[in-house]
Amino acid sequence: METLHYPVVVIGSGFAGRTVADYFDPQDCLILERGEALDYGRRLEVGEGLLKQGRPLHEAESFVYRSSLPWNSTPRLSEYNYSSYAFVGGGSSNWWGGKCSRISEHVFSSRECLPWALGGDDLRAWYELAEKRLNVSGDPANLEGEPVNSMPGAAYWRKALSPYLASSSIYNVALNFGREGANGQGVCKGRGACAICHNDAKARPDNIFRELNILYGSQVVEIEFEGSVARGVLVFNGKEIFRVTFDRLVVAANGLETPRVLARSDLPSGVRRDYIGMFYQDHAHFSMQCRIPKPIAFRSLGGLCHLKVQELSKFFETALGTVEVGALALTHPPHPDDLHLAVPLHKVFDPVNPIGREELAEYMGGFFEVYCEFEIPPQAGLRVDLNSDEPRVIDGRYAELIPEFDLMAKKMADILLRRGVEVLGSKHWYRNGYGGHHFCGTVNMSDSDQSVLDIDCKLIGSENVYCAGAAVIPRAGGVAPTLTVVALAERLGSYLSAV
Repeated sequence: METLHYPVVVIGSGFAGRTVADYFDPQDCLILERGEALDYGRRLEVGEGLLKQGRPLHEAESFVYRSSLPWNSTPRLSEYNYSSYAFVGGGSSNWWGGKCSRISEHVFSSRECLPWALGGDDLRAWYELAEKRLNVSGDPANLEGEPVNSMPGAAYWRKALSPYLASSSIYNVALNFGREGANGQGVCKGRGACAICHNDAKARPDNIFRELNILYGSQVVEIEFEGSVARGVLVFNGKEIFRVTFDRLVVAANGLETPRVLARSDLPSGVRRDYIGMFYQDHAHFSMQCRIPKPIAFRSLGGLCHLKVQELSKFFETALGTVEVGALALTHPPHPDDLHLAVPLHKVFDPVNPIGREELAEYMGGFFEVYCEFEIPPQAGLRVDLNSDEPRVIDGRYAELIPEFDLMAKKMADILLRRGVEVLGSKHWYRNGYGGHHFCGTVNMSDSDQSVLDIDCKLIGSENVYCAGAAVIPRAGGVAPTLTVVALAERLGSYLSAV
């Protein structure tokens, strides 16, 4: 059997794995990626061809990120989970839309279920490094994290919905506006097809990192241990099994594959195996179509960003504990399918007295959509099915969350109505399932006896195995985890390169 050796081996070529690897000389660090290299131009061509045929966007995105390798099957993960699963270079990072939110101080300080072992202040410097790496753009007045680049048009949105909604700022996004074309990135045109962006405008693992040492098409079968020390991994490349030995190993294979890799291995006795794959967290979704008696200047931004709705971005009490909501107002016009909610169609098609252009503009001028991410907290009991040969999720108590989400949705609509915002319609996406491709919490680093990792992201019970990625996050709250994933990976990479 062929044996390779590298001082550091990383499993997974997404944002987390590459961030850690970027702290080392490529000659000293090998990344093992089970999927193919991502030919973005070819995938873009295929995706746009499918869209021209009238295929739905989500279907086109799923197709272009499908792996052709036989061990990379992508089934539906569960009855309720509709997250798409990518087994190509960059992995789940390819689904990201570019939104860069820091986890709230409320989540960092919460002591529910899986409390964070780190605080917001502990991660502040690492968040700043992550924002620089991702080349974040946004509103310079954003109190949650000053962007690297200023987003053209950001100032307008601070009071675009006032006095009906509080002054706010757009969310930071990983787009390049200050230095067009730098690192291979293009400029966002606000089209909304982020997973197969025609302009390649968002930060992707393939366009923000230097060339790293990545071995594609290499599935890790198991980790080999001698006592508490991991000595190597067995890898299958479709033709043969070979061994890669190392001094230190970082498992950054995403929130489902990281626990599956660990579970396939003969782990040391001190590893908290019972908690591997537990506490899976993601997000469910809800939207409201709204109107205010004030025109909104859509498409006034330099790219696709969204405005934080302060009144709705908060914690709600439920029977399963507190749930954080991240609510954002879309800064581009609502979907054409929803325009009938804003415009009285019987007047538009009235043969005798049709609506005039000015009146039509008045109806549509203040029409906007609020889109909400509902946290699925760790106490909901979702987990990875470690006995399945394919990626599978067990939905736990998700069905119990649906009526709780119904109550939250009503409270949110009432909040808007009291603020003078007319709620014309709503879409309860969460009733059909959940999924943001976020895969958090499954090898958690928490301040609890249920933690799988110590504060340095080292696997408890091992001497040289570390984890990175969304799986590490003990609680994500109501925001997408990518910025935190990169911040934690910056912290781990810096730590490993110094010891």
